[in-house]
Amino acid sequence: AAQKLVPLHLDVVHMLGVAHMAAHQPEFAVRLLRRAAGLRPTDAMARMNLGLALHAQGNLMEAIDNLGRADKLQTGDLRINYNLANALADAGKVQDAIRRYEAALRIQPDCAEVLHALGNLLRDSGAYAEAASCCERLLQLEPGRPRGHGRLVHLKARACLWSTFER
Repeated sequence: AAQKLVPLHLDVVHMLGVAHMAAHQPEFAVRLLRRAAGLRPTDAMARMNLGLALHAQGNLMEAIDNLGRADKLQTGDLRINYNLANALADAGKVQDAIRRYEAALRIQPDCAEVLHALGNLLRDSGAYAEAASCCERLLQLEPGRPRGHGRLVHLKARACLWSTFER
């Protein structure tokens, strides 16, 4: 009977799940988004949103699985790569997360949100020179970014990039 729902009703189930996620109610969101993704197995956005709700719920492995499935359904989507990278980073899969952030930057090279997340992950993993490069690109996009210049100086100092400091 559920499969006889008209597409509009499936969209409502999906959007209700997204609304519950926005209201910080991941349990309800997961229930609705599982239903939406199950009824539309080829809908990448339903799968991505299910992954986000599972991530919010703390179920990282299932979140990664669903975000990976969303990526297979809609390869080359910035949001899917970014959200998959975030879940991978939270699961401690740093190299996989870095690859996904880099994939997102290939899709949209000037995405400040991705540059910021990648820079933080690189910094946290001790790759200070690479993190400084992300920070420089970010500051080119957003010169007035709060604490950006201080962070860049700190990263360059940690990477011993003394010759790159302005006099």
